Amino acid sequence: MLRTVSKINFRFFAVDFVKIKNHNVEVIMLFIRKSLIFIAGTLFRFVLFFSISITAIVLVYSDNQYIKNVLVENQVYDRFLKSLIETNKDQKISSGQSVKIGDPEIRKIILEAFPADKLKASTETVIDNTYSWLEGSSKELLFTIDLTENNQKLADGLSSFGISRLKTLPICTEYNSSVDPFSAQCQPKNFNFESEQSILREQLLSGAGLFENPIYTQDIITKNSQDNSTKEDIQKLPDYYRLAKITPFIAVFILTLLAVFIMLITKNKRYGAWTIGRALTSTGISVIIFTFIFSFVFPRFSGSLPILQTTGQGIDAVLNDTATDFGVDYAKTVIKVALPITAVGFLLVYFSKKREQKSKFKNLNKRAGIISSNEQLRKPTTKPREKPPIQSSESSDTKPARTTKSKKYRKIPKKEI
Repeated sequence: MLRTVSKINFRFFAVDFVKIKNHNVEVIMLFIRKSLIFIAGTLFRFVLFFSISITAIVLVYSDNQYIKNVLVENQVYDRFLKSLIETNKDQKISSGQSVKIGDPEIRKIILEAFPADKLKASTETVIDNTYSWLEGSSKELLFTIDLTENNQKLADGLSSFGISRLKTLPICTEYNSSVDPFSAQCQPKNFNFESEQSILREQLLSGAGLFENPIYTQDIITKNSQDNSTKEDIQKLPDYYRLAKITPFIAVFILTLLAVFIMLITKNKRYGAWTIGRALTSTGISVIIFTFIFSFVFPRFSGSLPILQTTGQGIDAVLNDTATDFGVDYAKTVIKVALPITAVGFLLVYFSKKREQKSKFKNLNKRAGIISSNEQLRKPTTKPREKPPIQSSESSDTKPARTTKSKKYRKIPKKEI
């Protein structure tokens, strides 16, 4: 008898142990699944956030014509030289002379020697050659900006200005072996203005300042670098550029793999779609809000983007306006990319929730009478719930019994009297 009882107890104990073990395994597997969903969702948001930014960069800055249009719209070629003169107005034309760049006559001569069309043609040539090098059409970055003709025109104008100024001065009473047309107070007797103008022109062309290095090549980029690391980094730019152009496709591939992984590890497809939709919606809204504040709200108070704080005068104003246009166009593109992503995420969330509400299996245990009304709910709520079809006496919708005793007599109607 004791052996039989012990065997029965052991069997019950073994069954309970198996149940506990299975329950622990289920808990561990649930924890692992939720952890994987969290990690995959976080990685999905991270990749999506940066892929939106990189896609906008590629869409905006991979077009060389766009760069040209922004420079024209901001009147860079007309404003650049004027701003440069204003910034360096106290600089002398050449060493040993008193005439400054900011003088009205000199300002006019410089603007005529370097017209905006010449600056535009030179700049667009550099842009086209740079993009050809980045896209692989040319093996090396090569460009040449030749300002020799412009410098000669500038020297002609300055020498003519100096000699004209010298002609208006009174004749000197004392002999001077050397005469500076830009600072002299009188003109020497029997002065040969034509030959002196030619000499002055050659002196200007061989001097420093504006006339130094009239030809600019691609070597100007690495001119001030002290080591070869800068040159090596520049040589890698085409590889970085081509990688950036295919990055959006790589990001889409990674996001697709993460979305499939989320769908596989979630308990059902509806919950997987809801998880992906929530990630798309939250990331898209975050990108839009961040971009709007950074690119449209801050500039209203500071006059420029937060990373482009300048004096707002001279050459700084030109650079600030141009950089702001580049930043605003980039921000608009980011919002245009993020909006459809947000819309797709919202639709996924909406339809997955809508399907859940119309599910015919919702509250099946109550409608089938499997649970009683006095069973505790796991998630208490203030919302009214339907009563199950089987109710216990502890929670019944029937009216309570009358506490007063029933009358033993009835009132006789008048018609029966």
